[in-house]
Order: sequence, then C-alpha cells, then structure tokens
Amino acid sequence: MNPLKRLPTTLVCFLFLMIPCLAQESSPAPGKTIFLLADEWCPYNCHPDSELPGFMVEIAKEVFSPHGYRVIYEKTNWSRAVRNARIGKVHGIIGALKGDAPGFVFPENSLGMTENLFWVPNTSNFAYQSITDLQAIRVGVIQGYSYGEDLDKYIESNKLNEATLHSISGQDALERILQSLILGRVDVIVEERAVMLNHLLYHPNKNEIKPAGRVSIDPVYIAFSPNRPESKQLAKLLDVGVAQLKAQGKLRIILEKYGLTEW
Repeated sequence: MNPLKRLPTTLVCFLFLMIPCLAQESSPAPGKTIFLLADEWCPYNCHPDSELPGFMVEIAKEVFSPHGYRVIYEKTNWSRAVRNARIGKVHGIIGALKGDAPGFVFPENSLGMTENLFWVPNTSNFAYQSITDLQAIRVGVIQGYSYGEDLDKYIESNKLNEATLHSISGQDALERILQSLILGRVDVIVEERAVMLNHLLYHPNKNEIKPAGRVSIDPVYIAFSPNRPESKQLAKLLDVGVAQLKAQGKLRIILEKYGLTEW
C-alpha cells in the first residue's frame, strides 16, 4: 500500500460547506459526486487542499469530470477508510492493493506499481532476503496495510506477539512508525519507496535511515465499494478514462508533477 501503501491520516470530512465532517457518519448524498477516502500516502494521495493533492486524486478528477462527476477526496486513517467504503458510506479508497481490500471492486488496470521496502537506521547491518530474517527482530507496520503475500502472512501469524511485531494505527501513522524506528522501539519498518522518500524530503531525520531490502512489488488501485451499485460502472469508467489520458499525453503530465514516469 502502503513507501508505495500509503504518509498518514486520511479521508473523512466533507459533504459540502454546511456539513464539514460527516463522511464517516452518514452515507454520501445522492447524485453526481464521488467520495473517496484514504490515509495520506503522498505522492499517490497527498493533502486534499494542496495544489498537488496526489497523482491518483488528479487522475480521478480528470477521468470522472467529463462524465459530470465531482470527486471529493478526504483523509482518515486507513482502517476507517476501508471500513467506510466496504459498507458503502463512501464510494471508494485511494492507494489500495488487492490485499488491502478483499471483496472490493477493482478496475482491470492498476494506476501504478508499489515497491515496499524495509527501512532501518543507518547504523543497522540488517539486509532483508527472506521472511526467516525477521525472526530475531521487531518489525514496525501500519495496521490494515497490505505488504505483499509473504509479509502479510507473517504479520497475521505474529499479530499478538508484541516482541516481534509493533503495529501502528490512527492519525499520522507513517510519522509515528518512523519515530518508533528512530527511537529504537523497533528494528525495521516497512513502507513504500516513493511514499517514504517523499516523506523524508524535508524531515529532520532524513539522513538517519536507509532502505534494507525489498519486500514486494504490487499493483496499486483506486478500489470501489462492494456495497454500492455504481461501483462496477465507476471502475469501468476509470479504466477507459486512464487509457484516454495516456493516449492524450495527459497522464504523463500529471505524473511528471510528482517526479514520476508513466507506467
């Protein structure tokens, strides 16, 4: 998710100007509005009010706007985003791996590839090669993220073992798990490459950590609620619209703003 799953807090305050914070409390109003949630996972999805809200946010707006839809993206923690989309309170989530949201409606084509890496302090000699390398260390992860099949199985089997696994949830999850690493509370953390590098750009500890091996490479999507009737149509519109953006050269322009190349 989720560097690539996903810099933290995520998407829940909206419903027009008179209702600033109801996305998680009530269903979206009917009509031509698409509500999308996620935790902040820049450059995939960044701050909603930023001039650069994230390349997936910009893609969604470019694709759905010609069909008369208004796209509203807000932040909340990842677990809440998935939960609210699953029950149909919002239309979908941004920056999802298929392991993050089983049962959701996914477009046929992804919006890029995530590369999850282990990250360690510069003083560490840890270099990941296989799951067995994790047996003698404490791993920090963000609750609800999918990190690829092998690590997801490891997390599930160790979720009650605090000596082996430290799981963070809630607001600012990436920064909090990063601080756990810097303060020595965990030995390694997992994050998507582009997300971590973006997070570290102006971070005071940016020179204190380094990558220590690849966990997984996975396609990443905007995924739609399994409990909204329009989800299949929205997924199809997204597939067709992204193909058109590629053909028109607009996709390349969006990605270049975030220092990325077309997939």
